[in-house]
Amino acid sequence: MGNHSNRLTAHTWSPNRLEQTTGLSQDQIDQFHAKYIEASEHDGAMNMNKFTQLYSHLPWGNSEHLQDRAMHLFRAFNRDHNDILSFDEFLAAIIFIDYELNRNQREISSNSDDVQC
Repeated sequence: MGNHSNRLTAHTWSPNRLEQTTGLSQDQIDQFHAKYIEASEHDGAMNMNKFTQLYSHLPWGNSEHLQDRAMHLFRAFNRDHNDILSFDEFLAAIIFIDYELNRNQREISSNSDDVQC
């Protein structure tokens, strides 16, 4: 009954499988899980508003498109379209955001290198 998902939750995955799938250490996964619980106000239900609040604390600087970007990411990773990010959806979003941040930092570094040369 209701909107139940057949996906495995973070609690049912073996630590080794989650580490292999994400490339994160168990300690990192535990830290992200604690952040997820804290950001979802301990109810385990991270809606778009809670995700946007968490996203706004990332080192993006002052972006006028921050809210739109957070909404797009939330929708992209909310695979079952239930308006709640499960922990595995949240973890996938975090991995993508980390990749995106690192890519942007690499681009800034290479552009500043070009200017200095």
